[in-house]
Amino acid sequence: MSDGAQDVVIGQVGRPHGVHGELRVFATGPSLGTLGPGDSVGARRTDAVIGTLVLSAVREMSDSLLVRFAGVESREQAAGLVGAVLTLPESQLPVLSEHDEFYVRELLGCEVRLMPSGRGLGMVTRVHEGAANDSLEVTAADGGVTLVPFTHDAVVAFDRVRRTMHVRDDLFGGGDA
Repeated sequence: MSDGAQDVVIGQVGRPHGVHGELRVFATGPSLGTLGPGDSVGARRTDAVIGTLVLSAVREMSDSLLVRFAGVESREQAAGLVGAVLTLPESQLPVLSEHDEFYVRELLGCEVRLMPSGRGLGMVTRVHEGAANDSLEVTAADGGVTLVPFTHDAVVAFDRVRRTMHVRDDLFGGGDA
């Protein structure tokens, strides 16, 4: 299924739902919710590649999606997919509609610097979802961890190409308050 582009995880398969092969799937972002019957996804586990699965039905639940795959028609067949991650080639991800929308993968590994001092804070190693806003876990070279609110107020600039982000000095006891 891959066209040579890097595969991106778009969901994780949870437990079967009912007896006709339906599964709970937890999306890792917006991509899975844009797919419908006839669309294909890759499936793999840490120990093996499962292959390509074709969606035959997708419906929303409160905290997940209920998905049926072509050829998976029993609870037992569905149980064989539990724990698998679903992937799409990077080239097939939906284009984000807003200039300030980002995929988590775009943020991970970015260098974070304080502004205006330019002092390095570290690299984004994790993104934590929050009710009001997400926060970035930034890990310094010495292993220290800082949480940075991922808001317009805190993040002064983000350069996708250079993979750098500038945040306000005064949030961390520096700069002019």
